[in-house]
Amino acid sequence: MADNNEQNIQQNESVVMIALTKKRGGKKVLAPSMEGYESGYTIDGIYVSDGGESRIFALGDTVAGYGFASEDLPADDENYGKVSPSIGGMDGEESTQCIIDVYQLSSGAPVEAKKYGWLPSAGEFDLLLANKDAFNALAEAAGGTKVETGRYWLSQRRNALYPWFYDIDGNGCGSWLGGSTQLSVRPCMSAYGYEE
Repeated sequence: MADNNEQNIQQNESVVMIALTKKRGGKKVLAPSMEGYESGYTIDGIYVSDGGESRIFALGDTVAGYGFASEDLPADDENYGKVSPSIGGMDGEESTQCIIDVYQLSSGAPVEAKKYGWLPSAGEFDLLLANKDAFNALAEAAGGTKVETGRYWLSQRRNALYPWFYDIDGNGCGSWLGGSTQLSVRPCMSAYGYEE
């Protein structure tokens, strides 16, 4: 019985590390610090795992509007269903691509995030925030910026007119007209292929 408990604790432990790719050979590694990796590696971001889900978050933010004026959005149920999944889901990649495709975006938060990976869902952003202190320490050590305050766009929509954002100061999600409102964007990407 003790073995099962120890295994469950290990599976639920949070892990925060620096994600790196070797410049020659392309080997992807996770490291607890930059020690020994200063040269020969590029920093891909900060890896965060809760034992079940994992993502790599960009070292810094960009700032962008969502990419369209609310009056340009189709209000039909079919498109709304595609871009408004469960608020706690881990499906930012699919939501980001769907929003870009459905609304034919060429700029804005989803397009900016896509340059790195995708715009996180609320569940993915919660993963970062649950490990914020460790994330911020490693982001700073790797030359990035902290996630401390402010509002961050998410890859989900409350309805046909309003995208969700995460308000760190208010500890929760809200929604806003997406057109010209400038909020922070902290993209994330898959952690597949990285080794400790």
